[in-house]
Amino acid sequence: MNADAIERLEARGHDLYVAVGRDDGNTKRRYDYRPKSATDKPGRKVKDPRLLAMQRKLKTEAGKKLYAKRKQTVEPVFGIIKHVMGYRQTLLRGVEKVRGEWNLVCLAYNVKRLWVLQAA
Repeated sequence: MNADAIERLEARGHDLYVAVGRDDGNTKRRYDYRPKSATDKPGRKVKDPRLLAMQRKLKTEAGKKLYAKRKQTVEPVFGIIKHVMGYRQTLLRGVEKVRGEWNLVCLAYNVKRLWVLQAA
């Protein structure tokens, strides 16, 4: 997400907590199979003051607690859709067709979830 988009959404009254880049200086991946020439490049530093403000906001206790919730709310859903349901790419092209395909995937996830919850 870029700084302009963050600014527009905050102007509409949204309270955002968005990761804007790694700030620990570690640009290496845990498992990196890319050629050495691709990994020798230094990571891009965040310079925009609006993005730096977002990084500071995420470092607060409230920011850490709120951002950590995504581990238990959003991330498992995408993991299940990708791994369990096997949806890794769209088969159609065009915004409307892809939107329809994604809606079907979400519908299938929700029906599956309701079925499991109903049995419990």
